[in-house]
Amino acid sequence: MRTITLTSFLILSFCSYGQSGNNHIELLNKKKIDCESILAAFTGKPESIEQLIKEGGEGITLTDAVDVEYKFLFYNAIGTGYYYKQDFKSAKENFE
Repeated sequence: MRTITLTSFLILSFCSYGQSGNNHIELLNKKKIDCESILAAFTGKPESIEQLIKEGGEGITLTDAVDVEYKFLFYNAIGTGYYYKQDFKSAKENFE
């Protein structure tokens, strides 16, 4: 009886952990799509530049150390926003 209870608890724990990992990836993909759509429809207006920097910053806060693909994309979005804002020092920091 004890092993069945322990096994059930472990399976439930693993299932719950797996679901939270998928949610993390979904959030990152949503931010990625948001940044890509801003870049695709980029007009150069200050509102779109600020929105790009904001979405990239929010994306960075969601990333973990192993999410290097997403970090690259979000830092690139922030750097692009600062580049068009003509804040070249901040652009350089984010591109690096």
